[in-house]
Amino acid sequence: MHRVLQIPLPSFFVSCLSSVRFEGHQPNHQFYQNKKDYFWRMSSSPSYKQDLPPPGGYSSIPFKRVPAKTFFSGWALIGGYLGMTAGAAYLYFLNCKSVKATELEMKCASFALYPMLLAERDRAYLKQLRKNRDEETELMKNVEGWKTGTWYGEPIFYTKDPDSLTDPMYAEFYVHCSYKDFMTRGGMMLMS
Repeated sequence: MHRVLQIPLPSFFVSCLSSVRFEGHQPNHQFYQNKKDYFWRMSSSPSYKQDLPPPGGYSSIPFKRVPAKTFFSGWALIGGYLGMTAGAAYLYFLNCKSVKATELEMKCASFALYPMLLAERDRAYLKQLRKNRDEETELMKNVEGWKTGTWYGEPIFYTKDPDSLTDPMYAEFYVHCSYKDFMTRGGMMLMS
């Protein structure tokens, strides 16, 4: 005969045994007279149901390529392209002569105006040089021996005719202007 080892239960388990419920119904206390027997019954493995596929099995997994819905076939697209190209070429040849005539007129107008615009630019340049010269004369009128356009009476260029125009340096051209005007027009000399 085998002897079963009697293990005393902690008070925590003993106090919890009375409040344990099995799936919503009270245990049969007449069957579990002994609390130790009740505890060992609680710790037995629960009954469970194996998760199985539904009857007939699972449906197949779709893995094949689903092509996009096409509205036109390849031949229809090629025919549409050729038709649109023919229509566009017809409209181009209807308007080609008038567009070319307009472009020719605009080119002739720009060729006619360009020399006049250059002459106006050169005239404004010479007027500013004259203003600079007059400003220098007014500024240096009290300096003894100063002659405008020279360095105290000495000509700056010996080999040039005194009546020829020598373009001043860019900073010298704007010498009597504000620094803001000088920087505003800074890139203009690179454009012409």
